[in-house]
Amino acid sequence: MNNNTNRAVYPLTVAITYNLKDPLSVTEDDAEFDDISTIEAIRKALETVVSRVMLVDLSLGPIEQLIYNRPDIVFNIAEGTNGRGREAQIPAILSFLDIPYTGSDETTMCLTLDKTITKLLAKSSGIRTPKWVTL
Repeated sequence: MNNNTNRAVYPLTVAITYNLKDPLSVTEDDAEFDDISTIEAIRKALETVVSRVMLVDLSLGPIEQLIYNRPDIVFNIAEGTNGRGREAQIPAILSFLDIPYTGSDETTMCLTLDKTITKLLAKSSGIRTPKWVTL
């Protein structure tokens, strides 16, 4: 907020996409998911400079939320929901909907999540990497 006017500096709507950690879960399935305190801290920080922040929990119909509430930009910290390329899901959806977002694009996410492909790409570009074995 601007101290003189107590209004947002940028008239933007920013969405935060995320996976919420289940506080009762004892499995590693959601180990990379975020705690609600993290989401709230990001929301509060963004609210100091933008007009509106919307929260988009991946478990609550994210595509519909993004289509009907179309944000100006998405602060993406989502891990996706399932599958090998899960972290590329939200970037792919956002690219398809032509909504700008933070972080890497869907192609980068898919390639770098596959460590063997990442190693092969690095090696083919002349970047030295330690020896590895794919199991």
